[in-house]
Amino acid sequence: MSKDNDLNFTIAENIRKYRNLKGISHEDLEELSGIDYDTIVKIETGGLEEVLIEDIEALAEALDITVDDITDIT
Repeated sequence: MSKDNDLNFTIAENIRKYRNLKGISHEDLEELSGIDYDTIVKIETGGLEEVLIEDIEALAEALDITVDDITDIT
């Protein structure tokens, strides 16, 4: 697995983890972040080859976490 794939997997896991911890649905996250529902699902399932930094920033703000929380590989 490449480094990019590892990062995409980490992003997917962390967004799903924080969304679930905060009890936020995909629909609510769409409204809070301004990111399309289908894009959020694709990010969470690893269905995108590349996740835009703008989307990561918007999701972090919507979830009240940092970009580092989303991209942290540890």
